[in-house]
Amino acid sequence: MTAGVNAWNAAPFPAQPTATVPVNLINLISVSQATSHAVKVLPFFYSDLTTVERARTVWEAFEENTEGLPDKSRLLVFQQKLKGREAERWWNNKTFKTLKVRFHNHFLSRTADELWGRLHSTKRQKGESIEEWGDRVTDLCDSLDYPDARMRYQQFRRGLNNRRMLAILDSSPARDIPEACEWLMVKDMYRPVDEDDDFEEAAPSKSAAASETPAILKPMADQVKALARSAFVRERREGMEEQGEQRAARSASAALRAADVGGRTVRPPTSYAATAAEERSRAPWYSHG
Repeated sequence: MTAGVNAWNAAPFPAQPTATVPVNLINLISVSQATSHAVKVLPFFYSDLTTVERARTVWEAFEENTEGLPDKSRLLVFQQKLKGREAERWWNNKTFKTLKVRFHNHFLSRTADELWGRLHSTKRQKGESIEEWGDRVTDLCDSLDYPDARMRYQQFRRGLNNRRMLAILDSSPARDIPEACEWLMVKDMYRPVDEDDDFEEAAPSKSAAASETPAILKPMADQVKALARSAFVRERREGMEEQGEQRAARSASAALRAADVGGRTVRPPTSYAATAAEERSRAPWYSHG
């Protein structure tokens, strides 16, 4: 070793080759990390209980947090965050564009009549907190630009199935949704223990309200029914005429088969014996000897 010279500097180590990571692998890792991040930060979307405003908020957050990801990853994130009875119908989308159009048509393009029908037919779900129920009614009323606080309270109260809640509100001074929620929470009814009987009794009225046709659409519905009846009668009459024509064609075909062909009358055989006798009569004379 040379005196006064740092041995490490005198004989430096040769440079080690740097391992190169494929660009495709880096991109794949980045996409995977971005997808996982989107799944973590986005809220769940409950399709059965949503409103127009809530659906719009969820979609804007989803579109912003998945921007730049491939369609397959965006669809995967949507699947992970979607909840509700109709969730499976959204799993067959092939592209993000298709998903966007379907989502907009189904949740963001509802008419006023559809929103009114939903407001009148919606009920508090079993296990739903009183605050969540109040927010749902408020969102629906906001979507309809329905500012009357007392009418909002009536919609809020009408959708309650819990008998204890109704009894408490009957004896309370509440006249709007915030007062009703505050009063019920004071009475320890934030998330009450629900009885199955309350929701079983409410089920028929809910289905009846959902199937009821709004008054503004009734003339149109009657016209559609009349057109459907006339179309049914016309199709039935055309079907009977077609059957008659087919029977006439079969009769004509049978008549042609019975016509004389080359001086002989060809008749449909009536039995095996008759067929055999007819064949023997047609055989050449020298075949009998």
